[in-house]
Amino acid sequence: MRVSTGRLQATVQAAVRTTEQLKDEMTDVKAALKSSTAPDSLTKQSDAVDREISDILKKLRGDPEAEPVSDDKRVEDPSIQERVNNVAEEIGNVTSQPTELQRATLALASSDLQREVGRINNLLQRRIPTLNAGLDAAKIPWTIGRPVEFMK
Repeated sequence: MRVSTGRLQATVQAAVRTTEQLKDEMTDVKAALKSSTAPDSLTKQSDAVDREISDILKKLRGDPEAEPVSDDKRVEDPSIQERVNNVAEEIGNVTSQPTELQRATLALASSDLQREVGRINNLLQRRIPTLNAGLDAAKIPWTIGRPVEFMK
């Protein structure tokens, strides 16, 4: 179980890093759109993609901007990353078998992660390329994640 938990941790990390990169790309896109005369449809499209990315990040790593309730504690369900890392830490230095609760926690986290990875891949394979094509067609200045064009 330690090996599968380690693989799950690696997948969580890859998902978080990929989504953070997409968030950075969207920050650049939104800045480029503000400084140009882009069609309103591109702004709406980029806002929708940005909201989805934010939602994915919240599910993956939690919401660092959630309002503290008391003593800097936040009331929210643990993120996928927190659940996986907590179980990994709990089973890492013991010789006993994982408990049913630990197994169930990992199974649910794995299922949740699979759903979020599907959303990330949909963004990478469909929504971001469509948005980038619209940015190129509208002659919006270059942003990270789009092909670089040689200008003469």
